[in-house]
Amino acid sequence: MQTEEDILRPSIPPLMWAAVGIWAGIAIAEARTWAARLAGAAWTGALAVAGLFLVLAVISGLRNKHKTVLLLVLAGLAAGVLVGEVYWARWNADVQALSSPASVNWAAEALNDPRENEFGVRSEVIARCSSGKPYRMTCNWERGVAPPDLGEACTFSAKVGQPTSAEAKRRAHRSGITGVASPRMLSVSGHPKSIKGAIGAFRQASATRISSVKGEGGGLLAGVLLGDRRRFFGTEADAAFKTTGLSHLVAVSGGHLVVVAALVTWALNHMGARRGLVSGLMIASTGAYVVLSGVQASAVRAWLMAAVVAGIGLAGRRGDGLGALAAAMSVALVSWPPTAFDLGFQLSVLSVAGLLLYARLAEAWVVCAAGEKARRLASPVALTLVAQAATLPLTVAAFAMVSLVSPLANLVVSPLVSLLLGVGLAGIMIAPFWAALGEFLLTASGVIGTFTVDVVRWLAHLPYAAVPLGWTALPAGLTLAACGATLWMVWPQPDKKAARRLAAIGLVGLLVFATGAVPRPSGAEITVLDVGQGDAILVRDRRRTALIDAGSSGSDLRKALARHSVHRVDVLVGTHLHADHIDGITGLEGVVPVGTAFFSAGALGGGYEVFDVLDRMGADTCEVIAGDEIRLGSFALRVLWPKRPVESGSKNESSVVILASREGFSALLTGDAEQEVLEELVRDGSVGDIDVLKVGHHGSESAVSTASLLALLPEVALVSVGAENRYGHPVASTLEQLDAAGACVYRTDLFGDVSLRITDSGYSVRTQKHAASRAGYATLVAQLESAYLSRGPYEHTQKNWPRERVVPGVSHNERAEAACGPGAAKASGTLLRTWAGRSGYPGVLCRKSDCRRGPCCAEYYPACLRAPPGDTPRCRKACRGRFGATRAVCGRPIPIRSACRCRQQAPQDHKTV
Repeated sequence: MQTEEDILRPSIPPLMWAAVGIWAGIAIAEARTWAARLAGAAWTGALAVAGLFLVLAVISGLRNKHKTVLLLVLAGLAAGVLVGEVYWARWNADVQALSSPASVNWAAEALNDPRENEFGVRSEVIARCSSGKPYRMTCNWERGVAPPDLGEACTFSAKVGQPTSAEAKRRAHRSGITGVASPRMLSVSGHPKSIKGAIGAFRQASATRISSVKGEGGGLLAGVLLGDRRRFFGTEADAAFKTTGLSHLVAVSGGHLVVVAALVTWALNHMGARRGLVSGLMIASTGAYVVLSGVQASAVRAWLMAAVVAGIGLAGRRGDGLGALAAAMSVALVSWPPTAFDLGFQLSVLSVAGLLLYARLAEAWVVCAAGEKARRLASPVALTLVAQAATLPLTVAAFAMVSLVSPLANLVVSPLVSLLLGVGLAGIMIAPFWAALGEFLLTASGVIGTFTVDVVRWLAHLPYAAVPLGWTALPAGLTLAACGATLWMVWPQPDKKAARRLAAIGLVGLLVFATGAVPRPSGAEITVLDVGQGDAILVRDRRRTALIDAGSSGSDLRKALARHSVHRVDVLVGTHLHADHIDGITGLEGVVPVGTAFFSAGALGGGYEVFDVLDRMGADTCEVIAGDEIRLGSFALRVLWPKRPVESGSKNESSVVILASREGFSALLTGDAEQEVLEELVRDGSVGDIDVLKVGHHGSESAVSTASLLALLPEVALVSVGAENRYGHPVASTLEQLDAAGACVYRTDLFGDVSLRITDSGYSVRTQKHAASRAGYATLVAQLESAYLSRGPYEHTQKNWPRERVVPGVSHNERAEAACGPGAAKASGTLLRTWAGRSGYPGVLCRKSDCRRGPCCAEYYPACLRAPPGDTPRCRKACRGRFGATRAVCGRPIPIRSACRCRQQAPQDHKTV
């Protein structure tokens, strides 16, 4: 029997089950049509799948509560599949209709504000050709051209193509984009003469007024009030809002509509308007605000809910929040199926559903844990916790981090944003009639915005404000759904002792999670991270971590670091100042602390954003040049290039080239340095035979040369490259050269993260995923007995220090040319000879006077001598170094890797960083 303090469990209306079924059915239809990509087959699939769900629904249609739920879900699935199949059949037909290579004249209307990216300016439009049929497409505008703003009409001439990468194609399929155009002969005619056009013109005039409000406060005001985030996107303030979990306050959603509705209702009530008129004008004004702010999916969902609730109220019935949410979901999904994949819509629905279901229960538990004195704070804290938990799978999948300061940030900042919105809205409404007062209100709102940004920035710089987390949406969503269903079925009533115990356990767990006090690999490891078309390499030994390059996307970098439990970067190296190597650094701010950052000498003079980010993070910034060395546990990261200060840090040949070595192992990390740099390093003796080569410039045509590969002889080649990238990397000629050199190639586009675990006896290669095919893929030559071994979903290759790799078509004399320098093979007498007939192991022997490999040469240098796995090599002669004792004594068993190889280095005058 329930007491007065018991919290009643809310019931789930039948329409909600049908709405969930519609959403799932649309997702099924999208996945099926993406696989088919044929309009004719889509209709067949629609009838088959929808018919199956309808038959199951009829079978389950008995007078039983649980079977009624099943019937509603199946009926929703059938409707969703049918709607989705019909929509994507039309989409396929539109794509085929746009396949003509001829240029066409288009009349278009902009669907959003143009946004600048690294390739230019981009926006979406609804375009019509002479037939009048509308097509939704993406326009890449030329630099220097003023593209149309949201709602403006324009004409242009363009050929329409399709996205190039698989990821972009799937994204276009899910968003309803039928083509990509690069317009020419653009003519903007302004807003059309209609109600929507009038609202668009008012928005444009308001944006012009807000542009006079300078600074970060003005950018925040434009984003919150008009949905125009061009001044705000990509700024330090934007990063701080993401770190603190406050991005939803900038995106127009239900909270904004609540403020607008409250202002309108207050004004109408003071004017003595009737209830019906108040409701009607409130819905009309909030609808106009949805258009004013750019018709964002989350705002449309909130407006539909408000319209349903207002309609129910006018009918004299009690409103149901979950029922209104279900109705809004159904209308939005059926009218525009791609809404199912809109992140704003997904976050909005999940947060509102979580609040409607669990807000009261969470508030009661928070009051029990904090005490009655904190009751006033219990509600906002509970609301924040519930909303954050409900949207956690999506936010983590999108931003690759979880904000730990979000509850506090929402408690402090939400009232400020509401005040900013209210004052700014009053300012743009009054400005057309009373310019002075309107300008004053907008200036005041700008001051509020600046103060808000300062508060958010302070919160973002708190220790462990956010931590990286690498969940994927589907498993995380299923886990959360299972937890939510269990909680709803159990519905635990608040208990003071239990609440305080849970709070204590939660705080301890949060501290452990935030500080990264979790098991981590203790051995030496080098990992090439899969960050798309970019470079990011982890070098770790015990709890020390170096990150060499950071890719182009902060989100992708955070996901990769989370996969490997990296919560701190001790050393950061930016090889050069290209976006695909350093732009990801901005994603570390407030999430992953950085100790010291290194760039090539002469590169710090440019005004790059990453330098400001590193300064705000408190990282020391230094320059390095050839001869400098960074110690990281047992690793020595020796800088080989550049040999002199660079004039520009944004060129491939300016890349910092690092030789990462420890006892018995070496890996050459090249950034984007290509064959010219490698050949010079080989010629001057800076580097010789190595174990692992990170192929420069993502495997471009000039990444390597035969001469450099014959000298380096890498056993493993690593290529960091994005799947189906528009550059065609890695090119076939580079892969053929690596194959001819006997290198085993691992590509991040096929294998994901590639990790090398290094031990005293050898090293192993472990990859994140299994490549779909090894056809056309470089493998070890037949003489190398170590081979690929598949262990579950991973590729695992264990390499004990292998024997000599015979390179097909390359003689020992040609090998000697690469090892000992040009002309060595033409030496007279016995200065150069192979050991194949005497020792049974192929190799090259050259005297010191003819060897040009620098201070590592010994009196006799048997280059690239290897022993078979399991055998112990015996040297015919001792390898006597210039600077120390003998490394290998004739006839004495010695470790495989050190056999007859002089690895001692001459003392050099260089600093250790």
